[in-house]
Amino acid sequence: MATIFIQIASYRDTELLPTLRDCVSKARHPENLRFGICWQRDETETLGEFADDSRFRVREHHYSVSKGLGWARQQTQSLYDGEDYSMQVDAHQRFVEDWDVILIDMLNSIDSEKPLLTCYAPPYDPLNEDQPLSHTPSSLGFDQFTPEGALLIRPTHMKDWQARQSPVPGRYFSGHFSFTIGQWCRDVLYDPEYYFHGEEISMAVRSYTHGYDIFYPHRVVVWHEYTRKYRTTHWNDHVPEKGATVSWYKRNEDSQRRMRILFKQEEADIDFRHLGFGPARSLEHYERYAGVNFRLKAVQRYTFENHEPPNPEIYGSDEEWVSNNVDDFWCRVLLPEGTYDPKTDYETLYVSINNALGESIYRKDMHGDEVRAIFDQRRPAFIQPYKSFEEAAGWTVRLKDSAGEELAEITRPIVR
Repeated sequence: MATIFIQIASYRDTELLPTLRDCVSKARHPENLRFGICWQRDETETLGEFADDSRFRVREHHYSVSKGLGWARQQTQSLYDGEDYSMQVDAHQRFVEDWDVILIDMLNSIDSEKPLLTCYAPPYDPLNEDQPLSHTPSSLGFDQFTPEGALLIRPTHMKDWQARQSPVPGRYFSGHFSFTIGQWCRDVLYDPEYYFHGEEISMAVRSYTHGYDIFYPHRVVVWHEYTRKYRTTHWNDHVPEKGATVSWYKRNEDSQRRMRILFKQEEADIDFRHLGFGPARSLEHYERYAGVNFRLKAVQRYTFENHEPPNPEIYGSDEEWVSNNVDDFWCRVLLPEGTYDPKTDYETLYVSINNALGESIYRKDMHGDEVRAIFDQRRPAFIQPYKSFEEAAGWTVRLKDSAGEELAEITRPIVR
């Protein structure tokens, strides 16, 4: 019977044990599961009934020595031992019944020697396990290029998913769920220097250049916890104030520069070797397939509107990319009185610029002092630049506290 290698990088995560229990109990063949865990733990954590389970291979570290996401996921990969399939998930997931059989059947239905399933899963709430779960699958769409050069993605509801009989071709990779052949663990090695942003797009392109074909599942198989409100994050801990010898933001800056060099956005003499692109396809092949240009930080409209790849157009010059690129717009976001509490110390402000259908075409997260500067004004307001192929119709602001609890959501049309 086929074996599945399950990679989990867990950082001080109290959901690890519930995730493992759900994963094992929902599998039709739990005896065929093998786990590789990078367990970045504190003194209170336990693996419970799985501590002496022969199916589990564990790299255990005190959380203070952790170097970030890429480092942890490289360690989970290193525990691969020739299993038939590989699944990467986070330590905060839930699973459908018979997920193992469903995923194997789904992967084997794809006409590709190296198919790879990936997605942003619908959410679940570990603090409210009785809450109904969504069964609407998502595609992954272009969100933005960050100022540092990373291509960020966002989930979009899969169109006509009820009528679909097979997975949907895709461009991008989700770090919190992927399922593919086991050989991927040896072909596409995680770069331990990557901290956070840049991981997903680099793994998408590197997988593609190693010959893997990306697809999005047409049925929901897993759920994911997004808010982090129940746990401590790596960037909460790894600051000089808590004794960190290397701060998270130094690791992040170095990681972002490494990503820019990989994608030819910045020149430097780095030999990525086995941590670079694969031999089956080139970076340029991916850019033509996906309709993106990393050096110019540009996307085609076909990509921006999240149509299925491959892209039908090929731009042969920088001039074509620039002339067909998105335009720069801006809107003024003024928070109306009565829609927020002026006495509340908001920690996070999420702004989404929306099209006429109410779909997000641009988003930005603001934190800490940046948010407080907005609320220091008599009437909280700010100018939000955004890129689009056309002017947007409205905006949405979500306000959260330091625990990630959403305290207000405000939507207004753009007034011109």
